[in-house]
Amino acid sequence: MADHAVQDSDFIQLGMDAAAFEKLEQDFKKVLDDMVGEKSMDRFRTEYERLHRALRTSYENEKRLFKRCKDMNESITNNAARVKGAIKLTQEDASTITVLKREVDKAWKLVEKAKEKEESARKIITDLKQEIAHLHKIVTSGSGLSFSQDNAMQQVLNEK
Repeated sequence: MADHAVQDSDFIQLGMDAAAFEKLEQDFKKVLDDMVGEKSMDRFRTEYERLHRALRTSYENEKRLFKRCKDMNESITNNAARVKGAIKLTQEDASTITVLKREVDKAWKLVEKAKEKEESARKIITDLKQEIAHLHKIVTSGSGLSFSQDNAMQQVLNEK
């Protein structure tokens, strides 16, 4: 901020400050007062007044221009601060996006692992169902033999 103050004071020194202009105004009035009543100085007085009006106009324009420059400088400074803020937000957003992408990738990997585990569990369930069906057949056929063996034994006993 101190750098701006130095630039402003350097800029003011390029033009005419209010005290110097006021001194010129006093000198102008004094010269005109000294010329009052002298007909030979009419042409010089007219030209001198014209030059003084041009100087006054130039001074007023310089003040307006300086004010516009100062306003524009403030606007540029404000806009630069906003741009800095926007860049910072953009960088923060980019890092947030990167973090979120990593989290999404981890989530997809977990989903894939869960699908693999589910598929493995389904295969185990299918294998177990097949084994249960096979054991059920064995039990069913095993009870049938046992029942027929009991009948055969009963017949042998009856015959004796």
